[in-house]
Amino acid sequence: MQFVDIREDRIPKRLYLSGPMTGIPQHNHPELTRVAGILRKAGFDVDNPAEHFDGDMNRPRSEYMNHDLRVVIDRDAVVLLKGWSESAGCNAEMFTAWQCGKLVYRYEDAQSAPVVNPPFFLHDMDPAPSKLPYSVDPSPIHESILQEADSLIHGARRSTYGHPREDYSKVAGMFNALFSGRLKPGGLFKPEDIPKIVILMKLSREEHYHKRDNLVDGAGYFGLIQMIIDEEKRCEEAKNSSQEPQEPSIAEWKTMLAGSTEELAATEDHRAFAKEHASPAAVGSTS
Repeated sequence: MQFVDIREDRIPKRLYLSGPMTGIPQHNHPELTRVAGILRKAGFDVDNPAEHFDGDMNRPRSEYMNHDLRVVIDRDAVVLLKGWSESAGCNAEMFTAWQCGKLVYRYEDAQSAPVVNPPFFLHDMDPAPSKLPYSVDPSPIHESILQEADSLIHGARRSTYGHPREDYSKVAGMFNALFSGRLKPGGLFKPEDIPKIVILMKLSREEHYHKRDNLVDGAGYFGLIQMIIDEEKRCEEAKNSSQEPQEPSIAEWKTMLAGSTEELAATEDHRAFAKEHASPAAVGSTS
């Protein structure tokens, strides 16, 4: 992916603007309209899906997609907005464009870059990736967040990545090595700390923009913490129950040897005393 100077003649002028809409307030129409205005000011002929059907947001999704994909086929290039990678609609429009020989660009505001005119960048998108960057389950969601999280941490991911204690022990070790100069003496990351860090990231994302996956993943990582703690306890109990008797120390050997010597001496003294005081009859009976 590389920056493209929009002043180059090779950039098509007839663009279709593709941005995430489902689940976003006002279907992301304000952002689509803002970017469309910037591109039009720069001389582009922009088709903005927020303007389709006079901005009506209450039609079936299939009606929007049928209309939008026809527009994609008619246009010369597609421009993707922020959030496109997590949008099934944007991905459908992107792949339709590539299959029809269109160019695809990613839009970026130039707010954090040196002053440029026009105030935006277009980045080339590499065509025909090896696999889809998203997966869509066409069936409706009937599971609760906790049920879905439970199926994730005990299902295919478990068989793929192994037990989280082993996985996150490695990550914790890498954290300890990476931040060794910042950690307090004796303060090391433990396996159960890693899911906590990821949970904070999920909370940050959820604060920025609500997405069900954030909540599912957060619940799953809380479940992984308990799995790690349970496995640590199980391993400790197994270790304690399987411990073999330790080899006695030198001091213990000396003590046991001294005790055996004294016991042997006492036995010999007892035998001598018994023989000395035994009656003639008893002596004769033993001869």
